[in-house]
Amino acid sequence: MHVSGATEIWYDLLMNRHRTIRYYENLGEEDLCTCDSCRNWRKNVRNAYPKIAQYLDTLGADIAKPHEVWAVEYDEKGTLMYMDAQYVIFGNKDAFSEGRIDDITIRLAKSYPPTGIGEEHYVIEMDPFFLKMDL
Repeated sequence: MHVSGATEIWYDLLMNRHRTIRYYENLGEEDLCTCDSCRNWRKNVRNAYPKIAQYLDTLGADIAKPHEVWAVEYDEKGTLMYMDAQYVIFGNKDAFSEGRIDDITIRLAKSYPPTGIGEEHYVIEMDPFFLKMDL
């Protein structure tokens, strides 16, 4: 998705896309989890789920830097199932619409680790994801 013109103004006013972009740009390696499943997520998710990455880019979020992501279990082929990848979005949550992209459900998160952010924001979550463990 490309955001331009009147749509960009709408995103900026309600979703504060530019603030979301700055937030993700300022997240450094020291701010990210270093467990194997999270490192695998960062390495592989953008290529495995390009439509989700593009959607998050439209919101200003970086798919490789989730607020929280939970890996559940491996299957017999060595694929890791991830549940509830969560992303911080700045702005008014009333601007958010739940939906689906392919087999991924996207919704407002009801429960998530504290963000420590004093500005207006919300957290979205999406699932399920399946990634081959490839570190």
